Amino acid sequence: MRYDPEQERWTVFIDKRLYGLHCGESFGLFIGTMLIPCRLEFDQEWYIIMRDTRFILRNQDRYMITI
Repeated sequence: MRYDPEQERWTVFIDKRLYGLHCGESFGLFIGTMLIPCRLEFDQEWYIIMRDTRFILRNQDRYMITI
């Protein structure tokens, strides 16, 4: 998953096509080798909610996810 500044949203490649993600979308986020279920949300910045924890996504970083 990577941030696309032109679309102002997080995107993911599936079958060689780029898809924009929306608020409320759920997916699995890899942290190391652990797969954590989470949800994408937007307030003033994009962030992830996993269990009872939230963290802001860094636009310059890429994240490994599974949908």
